[in-house]
Amino acid sequence: MSGGIKPGSFFDVELQDEGKLAIVVRNTKPFGTMEDCQRAFANVDDALRGIDRSKAALLVDLRAATGRNDKEFEATVTPLRRSLLQSFKNCALLVGTVIGKLQVERHMREDGLPVLVFLERDEARRALLAG
Repeated sequence: MSGGIKPGSFFDVELQDEGKLAIVVRNTKPFGTMEDCQRAFANVDDALRGIDRSKAALLVDLRAATGRNDKEFEATVTPLRRSLLQSFKNCALLVGTVIGKLQVERHMREDGLPVLVFLERDEARRALLAG
């Protein structure tokens, strides 16, 4: 099963390998409000509803997103991020810069989640599918 799902205007979701790999890609559109952010994560959750997350891997591609670290955004996105990432068998995040990698790795440590962070999509995909 392979298919692209449009869960909203902030993310695209693609299922690959008979639902064993979900790829969530964040685009460049900034969140206008925190409600936009919450709605976007809810749309991703809905798009992923049909797969067995305990047996699937998740790759989240954040390379196109503009980084934010203001308090309001962090307070909104932290529980949404944790909820999404903790439900999958294994997860990887894809970022565009070394500085972004360091920031996201810090978030994963703070969240207590064993999520790998990569700069290269093929490397992340291989790591996820290897288990």
